[in-house]
This record gives sequence, C-alpha cells and structure tokens, in this order.
Amino acid sequence: MRASFRASLVFSLGLIVLSSSSFSYGAEDEGITKELHPWGRFYNHRGAWKRYRVITETLDAAGQVASTIITEAKTSLEEADEEGVTLRIESIVEIAGKRLSGEPKQVRQGLRGDGTIGKPLIRNVGASHVVIEGQKIPCRVEEAETGGPHGKTVTRTYYSRFLPPYVLQRESKTTGPDGKVVEEHTFRVLSLDRPCDVVPQIRRAAWVEAVSITPSGSTITRAYISMKVPGGVVCHDTDERDAEGRLVRHSRLVLLDFGLEPEQEEVADFGRVRGRGRRAHRAGSP
Repeated sequence: MRASFRASLVFSLGLIVLSSSSFSYGAEDEGITKELHPWGRFYNHRGAWKRYRVITETLDAAGQVASTIITEAKTSLEEADEEGVTLRIESIVEIAGKRLSGEPKQVRQGLRGDGTIGKPLIRNVGASHVVIEGQKIPCRVEEAETGGPHGKTVTRTYYSRFLPPYVLQRESKTTGPDGKVVEEHTFRVLSLDRPCDVVPQIRRAAWVEAVSITPSGSTITRAYISMKVPGGVVCHDTDERDAEGRLVRHSRLVLLDFGLEPEQEEVADFGRVRGRGRRAHRAGSP
C-alpha cells in the first residue's frame, strides 16, 4: 500500500473555492520530494514516532469471525532523504490472550509509497486537475517507471504543494514480461476536510481511499489522514476479498499516540510507556 510537506499558503479547507488558474507553478517544478511524504516531511524530527493498534478479524467460509489478532505497534522515523524514508517498526501481537513481541524490523519506503527497488525513471507530465467532492483541484502530475526481471511498474502521482494532504491521487500499474497487468493500485482523496474524533487534538482530517487489485483478490482501505501526524494515518478500515469476491479479512487501525522527538525510554509493553522526549498527543480509546 502506498502517502507530507511544505505548505506555503494557508487555507480554510471548508471554504476554499479553486479554479484551474488558482495557482501557478514554476517552470521547473521540483516533483515529488520528501516534503510531500507523510513521514518524509518530518525529516527535521528524526525519531518522530506513532503508536497504534490494529484489530484484524479473519472470516471463515460462512462469513463468521474465525480468529482475531490484536497488534500494538510503534513506527519511528530513522532517516528521510531525497529517495525515500527508513522506518523502524516494533510490535506486540496478542493471539488467544497471549502477547508475543516481534523482532524490530527496518523498512525502506520510496517517496511514492512503494518499495525502493531500482531507481525510477521520472517524467514531469505537467499540469492537470483532480475532482474532489465535485470540485476541480489544480495539481501537477509526475510519472515514475521502475523495471525489473518480473516486469515494470508505472506510477502516476497527482500532487499539490499548497493543499494538504499534498498527494491527491495516485495510480500504479504493474505489468509482467508478457505485457499483462498483474497488479493495480489506486489512491485518491475523497474529502479534504472531514470531522475526525479519534484523537482529541485532531478534529478534522482528509478522508482517502486506497484500492489494490491482484490475481489473488482485492483490498480496499478507507482512512482519515492528517499531516500533523507522522505517517499521516489517524485511523483506517480495510476489507480484503479473495479472487471470488468473498470477504476474508477485516482490520481496523486506530492511532494511540504520537510524538515528534524520540521517546527517552524504550519499554517492551507499549501499554506502559513511562518516559517521553516531548509531551505526546494521547489519543482517546479506540
């Protein structure tokens, strides 16, 4: 799955009226930079982190919940550069009442929400627009192509440097050596400004949808994102379906806490964190 920033204008999102001539970009637009990435924009806050809970339900053939897994995780920013970000993920999984700590892992993510396998060929497509809640929003378009022995992936990103969440739409398609499409991913902003009561300090957020289609099935995620939060996501609901369209898994993520400086004390049990580098933004109960 695939989502940061330098805001030079301030908008009242509930009142904006934009036309295709509302903004002018320089002749040489910078393209997708770390400032537009939900983790990369915190490049001056190395160690910025978020803590969240994910409840995953797996369904049986009759559509009944067969098992439930609760994961509490923490993701921290280790590095952000012009190619992508490096994240550290720690997690505790609860299965049948038992809590199991996983080994911390490091994940590298490209600025376009993908893994950084191979250097992409970047093309500046030019000016365009997206439609959000019936309104045309002017933006720029960048196309990135990566290739490998198993085919190539072309990602087209529609973005604005002036309007959060900055990446407004993304379309990605992977084709195999035979030219057949093997994966499709889309991301789009459904609303720029929605009420959000998950975290007390974040009253409103953008509402987005991400869809992935592969030969094994499809995944649809709808999420609230705020660029005040490292990583952007405040909460999301995900439905996974198999190739026949049957719902096989549902998960819900809820933000618990976040901060812009490293925590002073690491503890194994995320539910009993004692020290902080700066007062974090404690979320309400999920």
